[in-house]
Amino acid sequence: MKTFILALIVFVLIVGILCFTVFYLKEKTEELSQAARALPKITDRSKDISPDEFRNSAKFFYDLWESAKKPIHFIIGHEEANRIDETFSELQYRYLFRDAAGYMSTRQKLLDSIEHLAKLETFSFDTIT
Repeated sequence: MKTFILALIVFVLIVGILCFTVFYLKEKTEELSQAARALPKITDRSKDISPDEFRNSAKFFYDLWESAKKPIHFIIGHEEANRIDETFSELQYRYLFRDAAGYMSTRQKLLDSIEHLAKLETFSFDTIT
């Protein structure tokens, strides 16, 4: 009887942890997606984004990403976290050098990486182990 109760407690803990990670990941990917969409768009070479506008939106995204990076790294793996890190660094580089086309394609790449992360939220038990 003690073994059954212990097994039941362990099962409930495992299911609880899995549910928590799925909901946490879903919430964070939604926040990251909104923050990435809030990054300014450069529609053509003649439109310039003020440095303050870019800095504020980039800082907002970066702060959200920093709070979510370690749990995402733990839950899903370092490849996804590194991909978003590298893409965000490239986005900042493109902005600094006023590469409008490169900036917009990198911005889209960042959005795609976050959407890919959102698809991974429905991970299986194999992903965790």
